[in-house]
Amino acid sequence: MTMETSWRRFSRGIRRLLPKDRFVRSAMILAGGTTLAQGLAVLLSPILTRLYTPNDFGLLAIYSSILAMAMNIASFRYEFAIPIPEDNQTAIDLLALCMALVFFTSVLGTLGFVFFYDELSNIRQIGSLKQYIWFLPVGFLFAGAFQVLNFWAVRERLYHTIARTSLSQGIAGILTQMGLGFLKTGPFGLLLGQVIGQSAGIGTLAKQFWKKNKDNIHSLSITNIRSAASRYKDFPLYQSSASLLNSAGLQVPSLLFAVYYGVDVAGWFYLTQKVLAMPISLIGSSVSKVFLGEAARLSSEPLRLQKLFREINVKLFMLGIGPCLILAVAGQWIFKFVFGAQWVQSGVFVQVMAFVFLLKLTTDSVINFAVIERQDFSFFWALMRLVVVFLGIMSAVWLDLPGFWAVVLFSAAMIFSYMVKYVMWSYAVKQLIVRKTATG
Repeated sequence: MTMETSWRRFSRGIRRLLPKDRFVRSAMILAGGTTLAQGLAVLLSPILTRLYTPNDFGLLAIYSSILAMAMNIASFRYEFAIPIPEDNQTAIDLLALCMALVFFTSVLGTLGFVFFYDELSNIRQIGSLKQYIWFLPVGFLFAGAFQVLNFWAVRERLYHTIARTSLSQGIAGILTQMGLGFLKTGPFGLLLGQVIGQSAGIGTLAKQFWKKNKDNIHSLSITNIRSAASRYKDFPLYQSSASLLNSAGLQVPSLLFAVYYGVDVAGWFYLTQKVLAMPISLIGSSVSKVFLGEAARLSSEPLRLQKLFREINVKLFMLGIGPCLILAVAGQWIFKFVFGAQWVQSGVFVQVMAFVFLLKLTTDSVINFAVIERQDFSFFWALMRLVVVFLGIMSAVWLDLPGFWAVVLFSAAMIFSYMVKYVMWSYAVKQLIVRKTATG
């Protein structure tokens, strides 16, 4: 029996156990893949924390933060438009545009590293990444290609395929990091594992796309691609800049901690993200992708959209409140026992940030201003969060406070920003309801 056949039988067995409700079913399929992948990463993290030092993880944090922010301009967020067109040819035109942009920005980034290598290496703390800096353009190219193909799979509702690729990414990345960790390769093992994990699954998604659309690809033309780019120009104008600001609000803290408090602090902070924030983000992302597909069909029915949002929001809150309370009380002791004595400070950070994780799960998962064509709200909220997060951390720096208080002020800024996001979404949907009622 081949691995493919075994997977299909396993998938059929799981499908029989899933709820009949389409939204819940789809969300559970996506969440299942990401949960398995992240569950494996979390289970094996205690091994990684004994193979690598906080300094090694700090360098991975710097790499991951830079790459995450750069990914927002990989295809200028045109990939978000791929699930939207009613006709398949326009979607294919958008995919081709995205792939071309990913390749172009990858080449441009590589040239930038060639010409500005010495200047980048002299940046405080970030210069520690000097000998590994070439991982960035490679990781950028692979992650960008996967990102584009993933949105095409969302359009086709290939949730089982997405779940499977998420699992393969998790397995490939963690096994590489473990294997190289036993060989004492230091940061190199963590970084290479990250790149391999990001590239796993690209072949599967590309094969699915080619199988279904190989005849339509012959209809590609520069004119059609330019037309699609013009039609969805709001995505690079608003969504790309908003996404970059949104990503900066999440990634800049790691860079600030590295610069002002040392790479070790960045490593401790990164572990909290790896063990808690990343699984929450991925589970939330699974819900978000399905919500995007359903909400796009309900944009003309704002009352139903509002009802769906509230139902999912409450369910996510009930899902997350218990674990967050446990972490708020016992985070440092849990981390010391699980990951080792050198990671106690990560547990302290988790205690401070527990409710940030809860609000992230309940807001980011189901709030997408692009669905209701309010990309301007995305932009202004992301800008506001970046400003308050930056001011929060820098206030600790200016007052010469230790890293713990920098994390406290960062958490306060994040909680405030998520509360503002919820209010902005509610206001925007109410505006839609008023307009819909006025037009009958």
